[in-house]
Amino acid sequence: MRRQHFLQTLKLLRENDALARRDFERQVRAFEQRPFSLTPLEAMDYIGAVFVPQAGVEKLLPLVAAQAALGLYDVARFGSTLGEAHLVDVESFLRLPLSWGGPEQTEKSRAFLRDNPERAAQLVQQGLALANGERIGPMYDPRWVSALGRCAPEIAASCPQPRDMPAAEWDDVWDKVKQRVTAYYRVESKPAPAAAPPAAASAPVTATR
Repeated sequence: MRRQHFLQTLKLLRENDALARRDFERQVRAFEQRPFSLTPLEAMDYIGAVFVPQAGVEKLLPLVAAQAALGLYDVARFGSTLGEAHLVDVESFLRLPLSWGGPEQTEKSRAFLRDNPERAAQLVQQGLALANGERIGPMYDPRWVSALGRCAPEIAASCPQPRDMPAAEWDDVWDKVKQRVTAYYRVESKPAPAAAPPAAASAPVTATR
């Protein structure tokens, strides 16, 4: 499986394996040349493990938003309810490219989204426009999501089955996906804590004679 191969390459790279270095460079070059040739989940691994740490989230946010939209679009049309839960909750699909590198990368990414809401919103919209073209004729099999959320054989009969949504409904799904992605990558600034009310002035003391 391609995804497992890439993750294994990263593991060997951390162990200073010379062959892994060449393999890694080859895989990264291939992704740079055709970033939409892999499934969105695979693409999020590359973006989070390689490109966001190198270039920062601002430069990569259009691609992040595009891959996020394509992944949610695929799972809404061809994935099961369990598959969707696996993608979003177990794989942390939407957060993956921002948090792959650990807490420091997560905080840097969140800080950009929080401190630059207008710029971030603009970049997300660029990504959604890019994804809109890619969704028409994807270079990968959009039914990849059917492999997510599979049940054990003993309960397979009662397991939710992958959807097969009619093409007439796809545009409505796409509109909902765009709204979801737009909302997800909008990080609101926390309001400043309310100032404590001034202490009440002490009543004047009347001197008695």
